[in-house]
Amino acid sequence: RGARTGLKFYVAMKNSGTANDNFLVHGDGSSGGFTVSYFLGSKPSDSIDVTAAVEAGTFSTATMAPQAITGSSTMIRVEVLADKTQVTAGTTKTFTLTFTAGSDPSSQDAVRATVIAR
Repeated sequence: RGARTGLKFYVAMKNSGTANDNFLVHGDGSSGGFTVSYFLGSKPSDSIDVTAAVEAGTFSTATMAPQAITGSSTMIRVEVLADKTQVTAGTTKTFTLTFTAGSDPSSQDAVRATVIAR
């Protein structure tokens, strides 16, 4: 029996500002029978597990030029897995990633990923 993989979401970031900036990333942790993991990079073989830093709110993107968009090696991959011994089919869970501009902490964007257990 192979390793179980969860539902995957890919989040690209864009610096829509007019100056170089980086973004602090904070995401929800695992809960209620759902396990969430965060990775830097879209390819599992080349990605880095940044789950602990994202959940602590200490993960920061590299500095991005104005209008720059993250590529496949610098986007965030979110994987969510439902533990079928704890979660019944049809149960939903929403995970939120918040991105805060390093140059202006009042400037935030959020991405929400909602999953439904099968």
